[in-house]
Amino acid sequence: MHKLDSLEAAIEALEDSRKLRPKNTDTLKLLAKGYHLAERYPDEVEILEILVDQLEEEKEKHTYIEKLGIALIEIGEPEKA
Repeated sequence: MHKLDSLEAAIEALEDSRKLRPKNTDTLKLLAKGYHLAERYPDEVEILEILVDQLEEEKEKHTYIEKLGIALIEIGEPEKA
């Protein structure tokens, strides 16, 4: 199994987990990372936007706002970053 196949399998498992617990921030964090590694930036943006809304701790929220900005740049929308 290639690394990309393993990554896609992990993403698929996380997507299944998200269907069962859509607001679980641990799952969302891992899913965002998987999308980033797979260069699926539009999917990453969607998840990061949800995370930024859900996170309460300011330092952690700031970290994910930065990640969201990077992902927005990757999809060609730097004005939203």
